[in-house]
Amino acid sequence: MSHLIEEYAKNLGVKTAKPIVIPHFFPLKYDKFIVLDLQNETPSKDYHHYRTFISLISPALKQKGIKLMYVGVDEYIMGVDEHMDSSFKNLAYIISKSLLYIGVDNQLAQYASSIGIKTLILFGNSYANITKPYWGNTICLEPTWKGRPCYADRDPYQNIDRILPEVV
Repeated sequence: MSHLIEEYAKNLGVKTAKPIVIPHFFPLKYDKFIVLDLQNETPSKDYHHYRTFISLISPALKQKGIKLMYVGVDEYIMGVDEHMDSSFKNLAYIISKSLLYIGVDNQLAQYASSIGIKTLILFGNSYANITKPYWGNTICLEPTWKGRPCYADRDPYQNIDRILPEVV
């Protein structure tokens, strides 16, 4: 199957083009940081092993002077330097200044990739080759499928959690 954006373009009779977003300035405390966005309103994209993943990468990030900023919710997570919850345009600014964006398949991942930010995306309810970012430098991680993805908001097998934190 073609990429979803190609299917939309073909059916609507339009050409594909990069999204245009005008980021809004947001004051940042750090120069070198990674944006982590693994919470999602779609339960099938909610990765439950992010705390383990954070504990695995925190020592290496600390050694290199790289901070970890968690966006999307305002809760304390051990190993994260900053928690951000802001508008899309503010998050667009934050992402544009980051070294790397790590998240699930959502609009922020699409945006990060479209502006050339290195992007790592986790997939759980769809094949990566169908909905991965259309532009940019992206690494896509998906589970070894036992069957086909569910494509639904709720995955009865929670396939995204089959992606091991060590692999991320």
